[in-house]
Amino acid sequence: MQVIVIIIICLISLTSCEKLNFRPNSSCECSNTEIKKIVTKETFSEKEEYYYIFWKNYFISQNQWDSQEFYNKIFVVDMMFHNWNAGTSCKIVYFYINDWAAIKCNDSFIIKLKSEKSAYHHLNIPRDTLLDSEWLSFCIRNNIAFSEVLRINPNISLMFESCKEAYNYLKKESGYEVLDNYRLNFYVPGRTPRVNGYPYLFASGQINFEENKCVSGHMNLVTGEWNISVGPCFY
Repeated sequence: MQVIVIIIICLISLTSCEKLNFRPNSSCECSNTEIKKIVTKETFSEKEEYYYIFWKNYFISQNQWDSQEFYNKIFVVDMMFHNWNAGTSCKIVYFYINDWAAIKCNDSFIIKLKSEKSAYHHLNIPRDTLLDSEWLSFCIRNNIAFSEVLRINPNISLMFESCKEAYNYLKKESGYEVLDNYRLNFYVPGRTPRVNGYPYLFASGQINFEENKCVSGHMNLVTGEWNISVGPCFY
């Protein structure tokens, strides 16, 4: 039976065969783009299932989650294999859902490296053959060919009861009522590390169009820490 998760989600631009039932406690008002239905991926080919199981186990181990939290919060919606100049990569698209917060995520990792790819030869990674789980893990740990599994902290407890409460808090604390265009993400551009395992609310707004003056920033949804910057709306 197809599993449908009803949500309104904040975007930037899993499930195995286990049945999942999820209904968020409240709507998320962060985005003008509404996704009212997430259809989780229910069936897997033999090839997909192999890499899904590897990815699931790697995700749980890396992030120090337990299996129950994984099944409660991770919802896979798509899985694909992409051939490119480095070789073949596996991409998994999923949603992290925690109470009202829903974040679309993408993980990708190389599963076959071409012999003509000049990079990484000093590492003796097997070429022109599908990598086993040990080499897959090695490639992710070392970011080989952009391989990455997102770091998400376990047992995250959100500071706010709703997305509306979160962005109202950011408006009040920062003093910028013009903040709008809300979205959620784990990735914070310009910061090191860009991913620290916490979800963030991002917002931007126009202060004065004639003066080309805008404001943008982000806020940690667990700690409430925020950062705001003012700059040109366009260059």
